[in-house]
Amino acid sequence: ARGSGNPGTVCTRCGLGRRVGALARRDARGCRRSTVLGSHAADESGARGRGSAVARLRDVAKFPDAVDEVQAQRQVTALARLRVFCAIYGIYALYSLMRCSFTFVSPALPGALGFSLGDIGKVASMFPVAYGASKLLTGFIVDNRSPSAMLLVGLLLSALCNVGIAGSSALHLMGACWALNGFVQGVGAGASAKLLTSWFSPKERGIWWALWSTSGNVGGFLAPFLIQMMTRVHGWRVGLLLVSVSVLLIGYLCVPILADSPHDEGFGKRSEAFVPEPARSTTDETSSSQSSSSTESRSMTNKSAKGLQSDLSWIQIVYKHVLCRREFWILSIANLCVYFCLFSLRAWMHFFLADRRGVAMAVAAARVSVMEVGGLCGTFASGALSDFANGRRILVTLAYFTGLAATLVAVLLTGVGSPGWTDSALMFLLGFFVNGPQCLIGLVGAEVADRRAVATSSGVLGIVAYAGAAAAGWPISEVIRRFGWQAYVLAMVVACATAVVSLFSLRNFRVSSIKPNA
Repeated sequence: ARGSGNPGTVCTRCGLGRRVGALARRDARGCRRSTVLGSHAADESGARGRGSAVARLRDVAKFPDAVDEVQAQRQVTALARLRVFCAIYGIYALYSLMRCSFTFVSPALPGALGFSLGDIGKVASMFPVAYGASKLLTGFIVDNRSPSAMLLVGLLLSALCNVGIAGSSALHLMGACWALNGFVQGVGAGASAKLLTSWFSPKERGIWWALWSTSGNVGGFLAPFLIQMMTRVHGWRVGLLLVSVSVLLIGYLCVPILADSPHDEGFGKRSEAFVPEPARSTTDETSSSQSSSSTESRSMTNKSAKGLQSDLSWIQIVYKHVLCRREFWILSIANLCVYFCLFSLRAWMHFFLADRRGVAMAVAAARVSVMEVGGLCGTFASGALSDFANGRRILVTLAYFTGLAATLVAVLLTGVGSPGWTDSALMFLLGFFVNGPQCLIGLVGAEVADRRAVATSSGVLGIVAYAGAAAAGWPISEVIRRFGWQAYVLAMVVACATAVVSLFSLRNFRVSSIKPNA
């Protein structure tokens, strides 16, 4: 990066490029930002005191505008990341909105089209089947195409599928549109995961991933208000059509906002370029050693960049860097367990409270709804705690599973006649502890996988997860019928114990501790 006269290149040491024009300019001394702040080695004239604190202050006094340039550059990159994150968050919330649409228009279908509850159930069951089946294929597409483009295309197709539902009266046509909606919805999670891993470095990724995970809750929260309000005012067809067209317009407006990676925006090739470098030593000997280590780091970066451009096929990449990783299959077992617990709580807990506590179903449903609030808090806290623990996300996940098992035991031991606030508090804790692992396991799965197969790894984890969700349906109903509600709660405790045992070998996991396969 020394003496480069090409304004279109990017400094390999500090990651600054020509995106902000004069703010990232270089002169004959090389990278101006790095020279002034002393983060580069001394120049060839032998000025070994450049890295010292005194020399650094002298440089700042000589070039005061350079410090302002660095601060401006950091502000620009921070705004770019915030802009991209807000777009990902909003788009995935719209995915969730389009995912819930049929649920909230279906009550009007028996009167309008003469559908029976069985007919509505047949249509509704097509979505999860198509969604789970699409995970692997959509992961392949996202890994081999632009993730930002695929995220937007998936949203637009999902909105068009809902337009098709609004315009259909035949059961088979409505079912086909709803199944196609489930298929294109599979793009959303994989594309979002790939964008987040490209834009945010590992040491800050936890909290951003957790924030993104709450977008699904936001979309699900808005769905009943928006869709039912439109349906009540304009009828189910016009109401669903208006919501779908609005989503189409919002998706179109997001096209210029998204970008696949910081490099596409001219900020450098890695998200780590956004992270401020640690302070350097001030001694002459340290400056010399940093010069050699900086050279070695650049060499290794160039080698990794060449490695990423290797001619391995997608199948070879998935096999070598995803399927052959022991950590990935351990995460899959834990993901199956957490989804089994999550869907078991959502599907059956209100029945449990109504039967065991002797309360009305409406009261039980109101108490169970507190789980969503706990879920939002637990999701955000899990990401923040994993970053605070220096990326030890598995350790935080183990703590969450332990808390979930303890809360389930407390639910089982709470007797009839307990005050309502006790059940509400327990429901809050259940939501808190079950949503944290759901967030962190997906994040760790994306970090364990090769950069070129992030969406595919999320897809495979999703397929395994929905196997656990399926076990929370008919199989757990048979457990309840034969062995009672106590067995229902104990089954979730066993799932928590299974997840803890499987994850214990990865308790010291950090992103930097996972080495690529040979």
